[in-house]
Amino acid sequence: MNTNSRLLLISILLVFVLLWTGCAPTPEEAPAEMPEQPQVVETEETLVTEEETVLTVAFNSGVANLDPAVACDNEAGTVLLNVFDQLVQKGITPEEDGSFTGSSTDIQPMLATSWTISPDAREFTFKIRDGIKFTNGNVLDANAVKYSLDRTAKMLQCGEYALTAGLSGNIESVEAPDNETVVVRLKESDPLFLEALTLFPSSIVDPAVVEAHGGVVEGETNEYMAGNAVGSGRYMITTYDPETEIVLEANPEYWGEKPKSDRIVIKVVKDPSTRELLLRSGELDVAFRVPSKNLARFEEEGFQIIKHPSPEITYLGFNNTQSPLDDVKLREALLYAVPYEALVEDVLHGYGSQLIGPIPSTMAYYCEDVTYPYELDLEKAQELLSESGYESAELSLDVRAGFTEHEEIAVILQNNLKQIGIDLTINKLNTAEYQDRVWNFKSEMFLADDQPWINDPGYNLGYNLPCGEYYNWGQYCNEQVDQWLLEARHETDTEKRRQLYCDISQQFIDDAPWIMLFVRDETVIMPQNVKGYLFDPSGAHPLYTLEKTN
Repeated sequence: MNTNSRLLLISILLVFVLLWTGCAPTPEEAPAEMPEQPQVVETEETLVTEEETVLTVAFNSGVANLDPAVACDNEAGTVLLNVFDQLVQKGITPEEDGSFTGSSTDIQPMLATSWTISPDAREFTFKIRDGIKFTNGNVLDANAVKYSLDRTAKMLQCGEYALTAGLSGNIESVEAPDNETVVVRLKESDPLFLEALTLFPSSIVDPAVVEAHGGVVEGETNEYMAGNAVGSGRYMITTYDPETEIVLEANPEYWGEKPKSDRIVIKVVKDPSTRELLLRSGELDVAFRVPSKNLARFEEEGFQIIKHPSPEITYLGFNNTQSPLDDVKLREALLYAVPYEALVEDVLHGYGSQLIGPIPSTMAYYCEDVTYPYELDLEKAQELLSESGYESAELSLDVRAGFTEHEEIAVILQNNLKQIGIDLTINKLNTAEYQDRVWNFKSEMFLADDQPWINDPGYNLGYNLPCGEYYNWGQYCNEQVDQWLLEARHETDTEKRRQLYCDISQQFIDDAPWIMLFVRDETVIMPQNVKGYLFDPSGAHPLYTLEKTN
């Protein structure tokens, strides 16, 4: 069956049905022949195919941007990781529960069949797989790779930070001496660079599509790319409604192993009760962000609860430059008004632990030797509030609608802060509204989950803490911390590096720029007939390994 016939069939099916799909990659295999057209069976209510398999997935938040160089959240990352290819990918390790874990140390070929690294770890030479095409039929070669990496670096958005593994501006040049070779030169050697190329911001886009819709403008986003995605990956986007539904159709021309499922429909279901109802009714196969308090009940009912330790943290950020939150005494007062143990118990229900400092306990160089004074003490909180010159205050907190646990945290904090004379207004915002306020430093206070795409403090703290860093949404600034961060990122002595991160952690705790809440496990809920979940430490979900049996 040719591509046009396949796409016509897809279009007809989408008019009549809402079904969902998944697939699994084996990059080393040559493209297989296209299967024969499946028999179409038409009933009074729907149109299906005998061979078509479907996977249903629920997000609790929308996907506001489809541009790999710009998108900055794991919901968008999940879509893009399944639609685009990267030069390399993480190896997969099987777990006892039947799931898989992506390995940050076992980097495998993808678009690149092989690579060499210079002795000084500054020059990376990749051989590009021959015969790859984007889903629109355009050729993906070394020139497309060069264009994509140059574009991401030039746009200076979220993707540039990920592409350089936190060393913004570290790409000196990208060259394509022929159609099968790409040479990337770094200004400084970076042991994290190869892993950075597995991330969705390192996706390879079609230059012709970009140039036909505005091209690349330094420091600016591309509105067309924000709402359209043409990749070479395992799936194609056939429906995109940012706050409602995204349909991914298996790419019939994919160069690797053919998918085990044919369609994935991602439904944005912000209400947790609705997500749970859909799970129980069999209308969902995979759900993320089911409130932790309900996981035990689902397990009793026979569902799988897939759990992986994660570097993801939840914190409440302050705008450290805005009065009254620019006063460290007032910030400390707020930290003493938080019921930390109750939050971990009542919100996480055993699926995580308290966060002590800016480095999670699941990350290398976590420092256990810091002095952490904050605990629930309303008298101490009231005393510090008075020392700051305030007897009362009015503050506002931004949360993302659909993040049930954030809403629970907000209400608990609202009640506690009221006891020390602080009136807290809670603003529930959709994804686009939340990102506009938080990313553009309009928020006074905000609740955020942060899962670093590379599980290393050099990457993680490099966007959360430095003065003036775009993703330092709380606008925290301590020049001594900045100096320590720079030293630690390039320190090769393990013990010296560890001490630097301990110094950073202690100074951060003393400055109190956030309310540090907890480190959470990643949990996914699925019925027993779904298997093959792949946990990626970056926080995006490679859905192509999932399959459903009858």
